[in-house]
Amino acid sequence: PLDPEPRELEVHSWRLSYTETGSGRTVVAVHGLPATSRDFRWLDAAFAGRVHLYRPDLPGFGGSPIESPGSATFTSMAESVRAFCEVMDLDDVILLGHSMGGPIAVEAALATDRVAGVVLVNSAGPRMHRGNLWRAYRIALWLMDLHPWTRAIALAVTRPVARLVGFSKRLADEELVLAARLASHYEPSVMGERLRRMGKPLLVAWATADPAIEKAVTDQILDAAPGATALRFDARSHNLQSTHATELADAIVDWASAG
Repeated sequence: PLDPEPRELEVHSWRLSYTETGSGRTVVAVHGLPATSRDFRWLDAAFAGRVHLYRPDLPGFGGSPIESPGSATFTSMAESVRAFCEVMDLDDVILLGHSMGGPIAVEAALATDRVAGVVLVNSAGPRMHRGNLWRAYRIALWLMDLHPWTRAIALAVTRPVARLVGFSKRLADEELVLAARLASHYEPSVMGERLRRMGKPLLVAWATADPAIEKAVTDQILDAAPGATALRFDARSHNLQSTHATELADAIVDWASAG
């Protein structure tokens, strides 16, 4: 895995932590929820310097602090990605979104001409997926806000669920809570509408036995974006950027070169 020393950048009202490696076509990787930019460390190594890869931590995750977690939304997360591209003066960008980072990448792509294409990896889509237990999240959040004891109980349940899906054991409680707040308000129909409007090249990578996001979700992503390139992996994995990093990196480089 490639895990370079992170840098910091003042981006409007955020202080974002990020890493930068390689040269060539610019790729900005948007991690899922709950996660950090470290989720791309195997993919970073597999790129082997063939792309200019930026891996920012979204506000409230990893090394990027957030002042008001309760006011965070998918739109504010997407705005931080758009602003990152602007402040870094990045053009002809490919946004790579994993899991819940997919909808964030799509919204950011719609907000700026700096983005030329989008790669979705095991992405959430236009229907609620089995890994987003939004009703359970809302109950857990209510318990967390009720009392310190009930907060501890809710977190004790949330941690193993996140690990079961494949997210890191290193995530802080605050990151899990923020991710649950965001996921509990995810609107699949909005993702579908944005995909139909995006009008930019799209590569969709998915696993046939993803434990978090079922095939029907990917089918609807492809239906909403009929010109998209589909990349299927016969695998049980929600983290293709880790488990199939070499194949995924090669496919992205080829796709980006052809675009």
